[in-house]
Parts: sequence; structure tokens; C-alpha cells
Amino acid sequence: MDIASNSFWQRDNRSNTNGNYTNLAPVIMTKMALLQLILGIFCIPTYMAGCSKAPVQERPEDAAALVSRGLLRAEQGDERAAIADYNDALRVQPANAEALYLRGAAHDRQGDRASALADYNEALRRNPNLLPALVARAALLTAMGKRFAAAADEAAIRRLAADDQQRPRAQ
Repeated sequence: MDIASNSFWQRDNRSNTNGNYTNLAPVIMTKMALLQLILGIFCIPTYMAGCSKAPVQERPEDAAALVSRGLLRAEQGDERAAIADYNDALRVQPANAEALYLRGAAHDRQGDRASALADYNEALRRNPNLLPALVARAALLTAMGKRFAAAADEAAIRRLAADDQQRPRAQ
């Protein structure tokens, strides 16, 4: 399956033609889970050098190591500790949109929609092309019943996917 194709992001058969996005949340969540799996396979190994507790203790001002530890703690189900690590990463590197997105995802998993939405919004303000944050915010907005705002994110997702398809690939 080509996740960059427009057909992957289009509304499924359960949505009606007048723009009703009420049935889209499960589709977005499934697609978001697939994206997180892909990002995990390709991105998390790059963090492995800083994943243990020792590198953070040796380099407490290393935002990447703090984000890495936060990812591991979130994977282990310790959302509060993950959020603390993302907060520390943002203290060290305030412009870190990835840490904001990940903190928002942790808040979302805890059921704190307001904090999650605020973090997703700030992450996208800092990096409007952060695809995982767009997907997560679209899913959250859909779950909150804010269909028109979610539709705007879906349009941005389709635009990014189309831009990605047009980029030349290294061979």
C-alpha cells in the first residue's frame, strides 16, 4: 500500500458525499497507527544511541536524548514520565516541534484532549509540514466533532502526500 497516494487519504465508503466526516475518525486512527508504525520502524532506531538512562544523565542538555527516552517511556505506558521528558526537551530546545507533537500524543492517550490539541497546534505552528501532527490533529478534531477543522487538516495531508509523490527519489 502506498501511503503517499491520494487514494490512501481519501474518505472511505462510509462517508457520504455532502462532507459528513462522522465516520472518518476510525479510518484516520487506523492510518495514523500505520504511520506511527512506519515512523517507529524507520525513526526510532536512529534514537537508539541515546535511549538508555545513562546518555541523558551524561548529556542532560541533549534534547534528542530526552525525546528518545520519552519515546521509550511512552512505549512502556508511562505517559507521565514521557511528558516530563518531552517538557525537558522543550526546555533545552524550545523550537522542537517533534517533542511538542509527541507530548500532544501522550496527552491524547491520557484523554486530555485540550492539552493534546494545544500541543498539536503549537507543533504545527512551528513546523506546518509535520505530517504525524497533522494526522493526529485531524483525528482528534474529528473525535471532538470539529469536522470542518479536520477537513482542513485532511486537505493539508493530501497536499503533503501529493508533494511527496512529485519529489524525485534517490536511487
